[in-house]
Amino acid sequence: MEQLEFVRIGDINQRGVADDNIDNAPVADNHRDIISAPKKDPDNNEKIWIGVEIESSYPGGTTAWMRYLNKTFRYPDEAQEINVQGAVVVQFVVDVEGIVSDVEAISGPVNGGLRDETVRVIRKSGKWEPAIQNGRKAKSYKKQPITFKLDTE
Repeated sequence: MEQLEFVRIGDINQRGVADDNIDNAPVADNHRDIISAPKKDPDNNEKIWIGVEIESSYPGGTTAWMRYLNKTFRYPDEAQEINVQGAVVVQFVVDVEGIVSDVEAISGPVNGGLRDETVRVIRKSGKWEPAIQNGRKAKSYKKQPITFKLDTE
C-alpha cells in the first residue's frame, strides 16, 4: 500500500507479466464441483419478511397517508370522555399484491377504544405498495404508529 503513493498513471498500454504459478480451475469429478444457479423458491411469496430493502408504503406516499388518516379516522367517544391519549403501534402484513392482513395493535392505551379504531382504519386502508426484497415484491410485516391527541383548550 505504501508503494501506491509513488505510482503514476501512464499514457501507454502495457501487458502484464505472465504468472506460471496460477492454479487452473478444478476438474469436474462426476459433476460434484459444478456450481449451479440458485433455484427459484416456489414458496418465496409465502415467506413473511421482517426486514426488507424497501419497505411497503401507502400509495401516494406520506401526504396521501396523512390525508387518508385525517379523512377516515374517528376519535372514539369513550376515549374522549375518559381523556385517553397516546400512540398506538399497529402491526400488519402487506403481501406481494399489496393486500393488508393480520392487523393487530401491539402497543398503546388499552382503555378508550383507540386500539380498535386503529385496527379498523388500517384494515380499511386498501391496497399498499408491496415491499421489495432482492429486486422482487415481497410479503412483509409493517409497523405503523398512530398518535392520538386531544385538543386541550
